Amino acid sequence: MKTLTFFNNKGGVGKTTLTVNLASYLQTNYNKKVLVLDADPQANSTQLVIHPEKWNELYPEAFGTNNHTTENKTIKSLFQPLLVGDREINPNINFIKGKDHSFGFDLIAGDPSLSQVEDILSSAWEEAKSGSIGGIRTTNWLNILKKHATENEYDFLIIDVGPSLGALNRSILLNSEYILIPMGSDIFSLMGIRNISEWINDWRKKYNNSLKLSELQSRPSDLEKYFINHNIERSTQLIGFSIQQYNSRKFKSGYRPVKAYDEIISKMPETIVETLSNIIPKSLKSDLNLGDVPYLNSIIPIAQSNNAPLYSLNNSHGIRGGQSSNVIRYEEMLDNITSKLLRNIETIEGDHNE
Repeated sequence: MKTLTFFNNKGGVGKTTLTVNLASYLQTNYNKKVLVLDADPQANSTQLVIHPEKWNELYPEAFGTNNHTTENKTIKSLFQPLLVGDREINPNINFIKGKDHSFGFDLIAGDPSLSQVEDILSSAWEEAKSGSIGGIRTTNWLNILKKHATENEYDFLIIDVGPSLGALNRSILLNSEYILIPMGSDIFSLMGIRNISEWINDWRKKYNNSLKLSELQSRPSDLEKYFINHNIERSTQLIGFSIQQYNSRKFKSGYRPVKAYDEIISKMPETIVETLSNIIPKSLKSDLNLGDVPYLNSIIPIAQSNNAPLYSLNNSHGIRGGQSSNVIRYEEMLDNITSKLLRNIETIEGDHNE
């Protein structure tokens, strides 16, 4: 089972759209069993996937319908033990099943009320830095969910996170095997990836130091009986990037970005390799661009209003005229991104097994 987190500390780069469509494509076209965790406090993935008529089932308190019989299926339920002082999460919640929506994957819905969790994880990080086993356990909460997903034969746990570099995202990134970075086609996206590199470097150093301190303060068996990441270098590996949301024109040789975007896009591969070298597997140095997705005009709002994957849109969703060609074009681009992603994972796994 592979854990893949979609992350960029700059918002508005098409991250959530790519996350849910790629997860859906893996499930429906590549026959992978996928669980998606919406860990963005804005719950954008959940809004794209779940029809508004069903939101009252997920957030009964907001609708004033909380009669204690509604089964809550959000990330807040996952974190409930932490909220009452425990050191581990409860993965045995009722996920939203793929058969109940158009995207096909199972979903742990997002929840806007994650501020308490952020505070708990921030405090746990401070504890962990002093070698506290309790703080380290709480920081490693994601490994409990990963174990549960593995036992339930998921092939992928895919996580959508917000643009924050706070405690929640830190705990997720430090325990994700792979990260995929959707990039906007602007200078601020280039500046943003430098922040990612600096923060991940700092987190890794402090985490490794916390393990060393903990080993000095306790018996080895105390750490071994918990689901703790002892090999941080195998986490937060950059599996690739995808440049999103730029204007393109059709030339004889095919679609290409217009000049204003092309100048920035051309700098991105070199900048990414240079600034994120510490998290790039050696075998992928020259093969990180998974594929790009330009603006596709009106089909994105159509997908949003129908709570449907972009690649599956048809006349019944309101697709008309030239929009059909954009749907076909998107599926081609998505298939290219998905196949390259799987190939890169296979390459990295092969290197680790040598």
